[in-house]
Amino acid sequence: VPTMTVGAITTYDEVNSILVAGRADLCVLARPHLRDPYWTLHAAQMQGYYDLRWPVQYEAVQPEPREPLRFLKDPKQEAEERLQEVRRLRRQVWELERQVDAVRGPNGADGSGVAARSASPTAT
Repeated sequence: VPTMTVGAITTYDEVNSILVAGRADLCVLARPHLRDPYWTLHAAQMQGYYDLRWPVQYEAVQPEPREPLRFLKDPKQEAEERLQEVRRLRRQVWELERQVDAVRGPNGADGSGVAARSASPTAT
């Protein structure tokens, strides 16, 4: 007998847990959809589904065709892009420090005795 469950389900993790455990065949959500009409699309995005389109029935009430629903980038891709930016900025800082050291000379122009930097920045 197919069953459904309702009430106190607010996250896609809860929905997945109920379905995978076989406790229900369908999860019915009300409050999450009242709070966010695109809850299902956002839940799909959080699980790695991207470039979803607006539902066809929603396009009927739009004065012009809508663009595809755009979500945030893939979290892994976004993290990699941020890491690349950090590495690029570290290289820039390293180059600027070398230029400053070249102007100051081997013992530092201010007499501080700071030696010139020669090691390249490490990528972490």
